Amino acid sequence: MEDLETQQPPVAQPTVATTAPVFYSLAPEEAPRPTPWYRKRQLVVMAVSFAVALFVIGGVVIFASNWFAQKNAPAKIAAEEASSMLADKVSACDQALDPETCKNGAGMQVANATGTAEVCNGLTGELLDSCVSLAARAAASISACGKLDGAAKTACEDGAYNAEAQTKNDLTLCAKIVDQALALGCGSRVTEAALANNSCVASHVDPVLCSDRQSLLTAMNSGLESACTALSDEEARIDCINGIHSLDVDGDGLSVFDEVNTHHTDPVKPDTDGDGYTDGDEVSTGHDPLKK
Repeated sequence: MEDLETQQPPVAQPTVATTAPVFYSLAPEEAPRPTPWYRKRQLVVMAVSFAVALFVIGGVVIFASNWFAQKNAPAKIAAEEASSMLADKVSACDQALDPETCKNGAGMQVANATGTAEVCNGLTGELLDSCVSLAARAAASISACGKLDGAAKTACEDGAYNAEAQTKNDLTLCAKIVDQALALGCGSRVTEAALANNSCVASHVDPVLCSDRQSLLTAMNSGLESACTALSDEEARIDCINGIHSLDVDGDGLSVFDEVNTHHTDPVKPDTDGDGYTDGDEVSTGHDPLKK
């Protein structure tokens, strides 16, 4: 029994790992890859494009600067000439009986002669209004009117538009005039000029007016009633027919219609045969207006 009690079961001993530790080594770094040829080409193209863009932009800037300088050069010269002219006139006013009135008038004279509003700078009130308005009309431009305000500015712009309309023969400029009486007068003058020059389209005048006028002239010169049918208005056609029966263009006593259709003489030449006697005198005395 004692032997059994003294015998103890064997104690399990802890196991020690005998596996060797694992060491990890880093892979060697890869060498940088060479830049592909097509990538190099892209970089070159981008650099060249950028250089070209800078060159173009620089050229545009230089061109614009030169253009503005050339554009403003005439105005600058005109202003300098106007200032010189004003200085001469003002200097001469020192000998006038009323130097102040003389100097005020000098500014207006120069403004009207040169269209330069800068010579008005020394004036005030109504004198300034009048001077600037003269300059605006002379220059046919409303830009000078910016020196004024209110009713004076409106009147100044009306005068400038009227002058510009006559200069450019443009009916649309007459439509910008506020004063109705001035606008109507402007429109009439532009229309008359357009009809005389047969330039209705360029002048923004109703093309029918030019067409009718040409038809009327053809009828008057030819003496043919058929030419009147081209007119756009029935009343105008009737007036045209009556006109060629009564109108004596050359003042020889014969109507256009009779000269063309009856006597076969020149409706715009009073003495068709050149014998010293008018066609009308020869017809009334029984002579042949076509024979000397």
